[in-house]
Amino acid sequence: MVSLDGAQLYESKQSDCWINIWIILNLAPDKHYKKLHVCPGGFIPGLNKPKNIDSFLFIGLHHIAALQHEGLHIWDASEDRMFSSYLYLLFMTADGPSLVCWDGMVGHSGKKGCRVYCPTPGR
Repeated sequence: MVSLDGAQLYESKQSDCWINIWIILNLAPDKHYKKLHVCPGGFIPGLNKPKNIDSFLFIGLHHIAALQHEGLHIWDASEDRMFSSYLYLLFMTADGPSLVCWDGMVGHSGKKGCRVYCPTPGR
């Protein structure tokens, strides 16, 4: 799972840095969301939110795509063999402002729910 969120570093400013993290979900329930299995994916500094979030997320998503195609070769010491694990991206999560960057919608303040898909105006 990959998650994206803006972080407010100063009390009087809007979000001025963005962080994305990768969370490994294919684990036993007692190991989910432990520090070891929540990996930093990237940090996007700046005074304003990034205009093109895809350019920052491309490296991580490209790496996942390569592992999906070629597989991740893992040594299993208990069986003394190598095996290939084929990864998949299960969830992409974010809060309200960050979700607008993921899916191209206009957010809660837009007249229409999205920019491309629906012509129906909101309330």
